Amino acid sequence: MFWKTKDESTMLPLEGESGFNSQVEKFRAAHPQVPVYLVSVKKERPMSNFIAESTGIEHASPQIIVFRKGTPSAVATHGEITAQSIEQMIQA
Repeated sequence: MFWKTKDESTMLPLEGESGFNSQVEKFRAAHPQVPVYLVSVKKERPMSNFIAESTGIEHASPQIIVFRKGTPSAVATHGEITAQSIEQMIQA
């Protein structure tokens, strides 16, 4: 699962962007076995662009993209991002 944010940090902060970061942290705490990769759009613009171009998924921030076998299987942005919605995305 990739998580894209405009955040300056390459580490996932506990708070910020209206609580989206804390929702991802809540999910990560409940599912430590699920790999989560942060793409900081400000610091890693080429990677963000590559993800958008190679998947056909329009960039948004914050944004979560769940991949299965290298193919995007679910996307959530902005207010759609909650610990519960992320869990539903990985189970779908």
